[in-house]
Amino acid sequence: MVSLETQPRVLPVLSRTVANVDSIGLVVQIALLESAFDLYRLELYKALRWPLPTTPAEELKQGRKLTAYLWRGSESTTWHFAQPEK
Repeated sequence: MVSLETQPRVLPVLSRTVANVDSIGLVVQIALLESAFDLYRLELYKALRWPLPTTPAEELKQGRKLTAYLWRGSESTTWHFAQPEK
């Protein structure tokens, strides 16, 4: 049991430990989110009717455009979505 005399010394250690556990949990969640995007990124392109990239270089370029579209949207009148697969 933590007494009032030891509490000032224990709480900083305890709070650092909890912060470290939270940081580790956050790192794991970020890794899982990245994995989900790696596994299902082509499905994301299809669901958004975005043209599928054909080369790794094109995927980087298309990925940046797709990210910008998802963040800010677009008012482009020249953009055409890909036709859905049947």
